[in-house]
Amino acid sequence: MFTLALVFFILAALGGITMAAMHFTGKSIPMILAVVHGAAAVIGLALFLVAVIGVGAGGSAVAALIFFLLAAAGGLVMFLGYYLRGRPLPSGLVVVHGLAALTGLILLIVYISAAHAAVDLELPEEVDS
Repeated sequence: MFTLALVFFILAALGGITMAAMHFTGKSIPMILAVVHGAAAVIGLALFLVAVIGVGAGGSAVAALIFFLLAAAGGLVMFLGYYLRGRPLPSGLVVVHGLAALTGLILLIVYISAAHAAVDLELPEEVDS
């Protein structure tokens, strides 16, 4: 489930990068792009939360969860408080939102990589002959 969450977060990141580029070049952001970005992030967050709780994950997984929650809060503020009201998005919030999400993404990748490395390092049980 961690990997599936990662896929949704990557999809959200692609939309986020596109929207950030549009924001910083003065182009208007289509509603469909903002909604799909948010939906992918929410699905990724829900899957990730279930996975973290389900396996009792700690370390970088919990840190990633905290950063994703911070990014989600910033995204909600931008969408509900600015975008839907036709107000310009604060550039500082766009940057902080993106950095929080990127940090969460990197920490999730670290967690998944470490989990795979731990599985790869397990030695098979010796067979009695």
